[in-house]
Amino acid sequence: MKIRKFIAYSMPEAMQQIKDELGTDAIILNSKEVKPSGLFGFLRKKKIEVTAMLDKDVTRKQKNLDKNRTIERNNLRQHIHSSDHQLVLREIKHLQKLLMKQPLHSADEYPPMLEMIYQYMIEQDVKTDISREIIEKIVAAIDEESLDRETIDQLLYETIEKTFANHIVNGITESSKVIQFVGPTGVGKTTTIAKVAAVQMLQRKKSVAFITADTYRIAAIEQLKTYAKILDVPLEVVYSHDDYQLALEKFSHYDLIFVGTAGRNYRDEHFVNEL
Repeated sequence: MKIRKFIAYSMPEAMQQIKDELGTDAIILNSKEVKPSGLFGFLRKKKIEVTAMLDKDVTRKQKNLDKNRTIERNNLRQHIHSSDHQLVLREIKHLQKLLMKQPLHSADEYPPMLEMIYQYMIEQDVKTDISREIIEKIVAAIDEESLDRETIDQLLYETIEKTFANHIVNGITESSKVIQFVGPTGVGKTTTIAKVAAVQMLQRKKSVAFITADTYRIAAIEQLKTYAKILDVPLEVVYSHDDYQLALEKFSHYDLIFVGTAGRNYRDEHFVNEL
């Protein structure tokens, strides 16, 4: 594990130092302003001290994990292409057909395979009435001669697509000003910011500015910086509530302010409160 302190005149300069020495997997632990020392220190420009860490063990473990997963996938592919592949498939499809024709003893009496899909949607916080509507549409479209998992999956995809094809969301209205993008890690918040910003700029001729509070990983900031440069929009990186308020004031004359946040588990109350 490496922990280093970097001193620079600006946060972008400090970020570049961290990236050059520790790489893009470094994690920022702390940042603060440093007052210049000496008799005439008050005349000098303030600096920023940033503490960053790189845990090589974590990086190495992740690489080993990725390697093991690749090996497992290759082994699985070899197994699937074995001589018994077709026989196993026939047996599975036969069992699936039997399951589809035997409903569970539940209030809705859905066949077991559809009951599993229904329960999964409920667990994913899909509303009960919407989940039932989707399952009932699949039931109505089922062909008993082709009852297998692939068919059910395809019907589920098509039904969801048709159900929400004409669904209208208010989205960004004329009264919208600050739009904050939140959600777990890896769902595409930063990419979505760039896409929505491009639409607002090109189609609706809106002036747009970016704020990012996702300072956990340097790579996240660099990604939004790249999008900001492509779209030619300003970007502010904020590290505290006060920074955020200052950034909002700075961009107050823009039509829309898009705010990126760090990925957080919405089921974890501590992280939600922190956000």
